[in-house]
Amino acid sequence: MKAINLKTWERKDFYNCFKKDLVPMYGITTKFDVTNVYNFAKQNGISFYFALGHIFYSALKDVEEFNIRVVKRKLVVMENNVLSFTCIKPNETMFKFVDVLYDADIVKFCENARKVEQNQTGLFGNLKNPKYGVFFSCTPWFEFSAMTNPRSKSKNDFIPRIVWDKIKTENGKKFLNVSIEVNHRIIDGLLISKLIANTKQLISSLK
Repeated sequence: MKAINLKTWERKDFYNCFKKDLVPMYGITTKFDVTNVYNFAKQNGISFYFALGHIFYSALKDVEEFNIRVVKRKLVVMENNVLSFTCIKPNETMFKFVDVLYDADIVKFCENARKVEQNQTGLFGNLKNPKYGVFFSCTPWFEFSAMTNPRSKSKNDFIPRIVWDKIKTENGKKFLNVSIEVNHRIIDGLLISKLIANTKQLISSLK
């Protein structure tokens, strides 16, 4: 955990500027080629949903600002190692929030995530005081060009929300529209572009 000194932090003016906003969350939607993720998941017998979530988190955890949280009224950079997924089983109509501890090994992570999902009976998981790195969801039933999420009243809610839509096949490749929603007090467009670039690099490196 690393404390941030607001007096010397280069982003302090940016941080204070958006403090005035009632809800400083904003989002963008962009297109991703997920062909490699889809094929990798099939080849390894793992969930595409969990695999893509793992890739996004692996990408964002390497951008320091995505790891900023408020602890005892102070800004800190910390390890937020819990990924939360909304999951729904076939033929069911109600989803649940599945919390999974991060593992650098994508296959192990996905296998554990599947076990957690299958064993969870209630709406929420059993992890105590989870340190959320990101909230994931998807709409596999339809496409979207934009998406918003339920928003916390807290201006210090810095947990990113990432949602994607139904897979589309174009010229033999698979694509998704991905919504990325963040708090403008700490994340701007340049940092989102770093997340996007990191994610695409990880996707292209899958074998």
